[in-house]
Amino acid sequence: MLSWFSSKPVLDEDSIRWLFDTFLWAEQSLEPQLFYQQTSLILPNDEFFPVAKEQDHFHMAKLILNKVQEYMHLKEIPCKLIEQNACQLEPFQLPTMNLAIRGQTNLTQNIEQNEDQQLPIPYSPAQIKNPQAMIAYFAQTLSYFVLLYAPDKPEDVEENILQLSEVLAVFTGFGIIQANSAFNYHNSSCSSCSSPSNDRNSYLSQFDITYALAIFCVIKGIDKSRVLKFIKSNLKTYFKKAYQQVKARHELKQFSGY
Repeated sequence: MLSWFSSKPVLDEDSIRWLFDTFLWAEQSLEPQLFYQQTSLILPNDEFFPVAKEQDHFHMAKLILNKVQEYMHLKEIPCKLIEQNACQLEPFQLPTMNLAIRGQTNLTQNIEQNEDQQLPIPYSPAQIKNPQAMIAYFAQTLSYFVLLYAPDKPEDVEENILQLSEVLAVFTGFGIIQANSAFNYHNSSCSSCSSPSNDRNSYLSQFDITYALAIFCVIKGIDKSRVLKFIKSNLKTYFKKAYQQVKARHELKQFSGY
């Protein structure tokens, strides 16, 4: 009986297949060579995010954003941080560029290096108190823009772009930080503007994100012990089970680098 319970899937089958399909789309559409050879498992420590000397929250946020762009191979993309202390942001026309080709330094010739031609990245200064939430938020936001610009989009991008952006953030190496900071609460009331949350709104559950992290690690050949050192305690057992179940999935045969 104990054996029967231990083999029970940790996630429903439809969600598992959707995660695999999303990973397969990302592998095929966003430079497989970059994924297998240059994409790292990003850890929430000083090795990846050195402690900065700047005291100003804007410069701290900018340093974190620059690091996230670097690890996502999007460091050449011009971004503009916008402090999210207003109820409504000004309308913004997206600049012309190719975000789908990660790691490419020669962007399209139509980019003008001015504030009107930079990607808007709203942020909450309160998130400085929770660096993992800010890192995960920036990774998800940049993934959202990648999906908007991708010439070959997933079939369900219109209805699931926010969920897809979280999986894409995991695909680019931020799975541990995404899982650790997942917080499913969405407050649309205007009163929330006066006291922004330190947390990050997530559109998938921490278990969906952790399963996606297991897919990332198995495909990349990353031992589970590396994750278990950093993932929050209530997800450790779940991750170990997901990791073992991912290794047994036939979908792995679809990936070129596995």
